[in-house]
Amino acid sequence: MHKRVGKSSVFINYAVWESMEIYKEAVNKILFNSEPQSRLLKYDDDTLVISPHLFKKIAIPGICGAD
Repeated sequence: MHKRVGKSSVFINYAVWESMEIYKEAVNKILFNSEPQSRLLKYDDDTLVISPHLFKKIAIPGICGAD
């Protein structure tokens, strides 16, 4: 879990998934299950936003590889 620097209350959970299928299953389970598995979903707070994103590592020549 990563927390944004400063006074913001933004948190990011970073995970490496074994496959796209496993990622989709996990996101669907968290967002659409009638009995939420995530403790975050138990908050009764309109400010909570869960926004899944999928990223791919890329190489930037001379700076970093995509390993």
